[in-house]
Amino acid sequence: MAEPVSDHSFTDSHQDFLSFYPKFLRAELTGELCSSAPSLPAKKQPLVSYPASALQQNFYHNLLSFSCQRDSLVAALSERLTIIKKNSAPVFLSHKFSQPVSSIACHEKNPIAAVGCVSGGLNITDLSCFGTLVRRFDCRGDKRVGVIDWRGDLLIVGDRAGRISFYDARSCGKIIAPLKAHGEEICAAKFSPFDDYLFATGGNDNQFKVFDLRTFRPISESRFHRAAVKALTWHPDRRGRLFSGGGTGDHRLAVWDVTRNLKLKSKDIGSQLCNIGFDAKRQIVCTFGWSSNEVQIRNSQLRKVAVLYGHRDRVLYMAINSDRTLLATGSSDHTIKIWDLVDETIVEDFGFVSQLGMIR
Repeated sequence: MAEPVSDHSFTDSHQDFLSFYPKFLRAELTGELCSSAPSLPAKKQPLVSYPASALQQNFYHNLLSFSCQRDSLVAALSERLTIIKKNSAPVFLSHKFSQPVSSIACHEKNPIAAVGCVSGGLNITDLSCFGTLVRRFDCRGDKRVGVIDWRGDLLIVGDRAGRISFYDARSCGKIIAPLKAHGEEICAAKFSPFDDYLFATGGNDNQFKVFDLRTFRPISESRFHRAAVKALTWHPDRRGRLFSGGGTGDHRLAVWDVTRNLKLKSKDIGSQLCNIGFDAKRQIVCTFGWSSNEVQIRNSQLRKVAVLYGHRDRVLYMAINSDRTLLATGSSDHTIKIWDLVDETIVEDFGFVSQLGMIR
């Protein structure tokens, strides 16, 4: 009588069947250790997870920014600013604004921050003096200030009326009249890292544009996206290379050469794109809203190489520090998290799991 087959062995027919599978999957099925099998990275955990019940939930707001002060994250929680560090308790700044904050941008070299409010106010605060109000600009109208960016002492500000305005942070006057850049709310505004006179804007009218500050005329524009363009950033090393992402009705990430007004590549990501940035290795860092609610890292070919797990709702806000080693994210799940971007466990995540047929 034939010997019974052990629960942990395979018949010849089973071995023939297994020969069709890659070596590392055969090893898993047979229980053998395959030394060449790719190792699973550990689940990436944040360095800091801070409960933030006062964090507003608005796709058009920008409520996180890293200060120049030793990687201190500044978060806007309703009418107050809070400083969050990875190794200490949060510090609530003393100044309380008269209305909820809708945008914040810290200066790259000085411990000051520009703060926009929901009814159009723009303020400069001193972060080294517990958030003391240094200067207030009187903005015309009552339109929400949703985006701010710095170029030296020059501020670019985008509002709900689709206008771009410029301010000199050293004075109390508006130096340039508002520019009607989009038909709807400004969702993004970024100065070029290479060209002093170029800046890019994204709008709720589903467009992005690149303007020359000397003429106030667009040198490049696109109607490629089918939803709001909030996710917008320049490549830190390549002149004229712009990355854009569409909202819920679009789901597409695109790469552009604005010097030639040319789309280089695009990919349907399958989810609302909220923010785009770069880590120190020039990998793309993205945050998503409905429906994936993820933080992802993608390579230059737009392929997903890692996912940072932790948020349970839309990841609306993102900031990256100056040397691109720390990432901060804010979510509708009412948490703010700080992540280590140089941790090798998040560099290559090929999606292999321990059971056949389950690839995330």
